[in-house]
Amino acid sequence: LIWKIRAVTVLVLAAFIAAIYISRCIPIGYDSMNLVGQNYQSVVHQLEERGFTDVRTYPAEELEASEAGKENTVKSIEIKGKKKFLSDKHYLKGTKIKVTYFTLKKINLPISSKDIDDMNYVDTMELFQKAGFVNVSVEPVHDLKTGWINYDGEVDEVYVGSEKKFSKKDKVRPDTVIVIKYHTFK
Repeated sequence: LIWKIRAVTVLVLAAFIAAIYISRCIPIGYDSMNLVGQNYQSVVHQLEERGFTDVRTYPAEELEASEAGKENTVKSIEIKGKKKFLSDKHYLKGTKIKVTYFTLKKINLPISSKDIDDMNYVDTMELFQKAGFVNVSVEPVHDLKTGWINYDGEVDEVYVGSEKKFSKKDKVRPDTVIVIKYHTFK
């Protein structure tokens, strides 16, 4: 009789624990393959609307500048170490969900800001373009009267984004705005 009471108690307790666990689980609502390729911010929003509280994002710097149209799309979604799941699968609200999305590869700068002395703006522009930068522009600075101190076409400053001090070791996106200012006659 004591064994029967213990067995029933264990079963009732197990059913109670299972009911609590099931009440805290929610269906993912999406097949993994349906989320891959969508905008990652939209996917995060969808998952958070379902009630998931630990959705983390990770960039995968894999795209070339020519693939910029794929940027911010989901590469993979991982739940409990698995990258494939079906929409009817249930998980706890606090389960860690890892959303990996594509972004552009960062590339090294071809020169440092210290290297621009006595460089011609056309050569400098070609260096950046050959390195893979796609948003390179030039801007004349009409400050020459005689051309004795600085020569026509000599680089005055180079801006990488908003920075004018940079190193060859710096890595930036290939679509970073590069502005090359050069001396020319008034």
